[in-house]
Amino acid sequence: MKKLILIVSFFLFISSSFAQLNYGFKGGLNFATFGGSDAREAKSVTKFQFGTYVKYSLPVLFGFQAEALYSMKGAQAKTTDDAGNNWTISYNLDYLEIPVLVQLSIPLAVPVPVTPYIEVGPSLGINLSSKAKLETVGFSQEKDIKNDMTSTDFGLALGFGLDILKKFGVNLRYTFGFNTIDNTANPDDLKNSLIALTLYYGL
Repeated sequence: MKKLILIVSFFLFISSSFAQLNYGFKGGLNFATFGGSDAREAKSVTKFQFGTYVKYSLPVLFGFQAEALYSMKGAQAKTTDDAGNNWTISYNLDYLEIPVLVQLSIPLAVPVPVTPYIEVGPSLGINLSSKAKLETVGFSQEKDIKNDMTSTDFGLALGFGLDILKKFGVNLRYTFGFNTIDNTANPDDLKNSLIALTLYYGL
């Protein structure tokens, strides 16, 4: 047992000695919609996200990355009333998104300056703004619905990326919420669902 503790301690010391701390900026597109049993009519909308990241890389293919992102989410629904008018309801939800990810680099058999990786980790969203917009021909009205939404959104992020020259990169990530974001008296089952395609640049 003592030998095992010594080996683990030595490994952690060596890893921390050669670990690298990197940070930078990232941004890109959000393809957002709602999931859940009450989101059958929800359609995807294209929005944006941008922010910063800090990455702690170990010399054993593993790394940890934390991010702070301004992430625009939401969904859209369409309906037709009895008079035949077509209505569009747009939900625009803005979050401070804080994912904390474990990343695993995938070594390639050929020496190229590109390193693929996979990632997974929890994500916390803090609701900054929530609005609903109702539109039809000749009519448009927007309403603040922040009080009808939960203040936080917990979810899981799964992703894949390509790190180029340890400086640039592209990332594709799917994030889904665990709980409904409806905070009304009789909440619908509506969960954030997001596919993000981003580029990042390390400083």
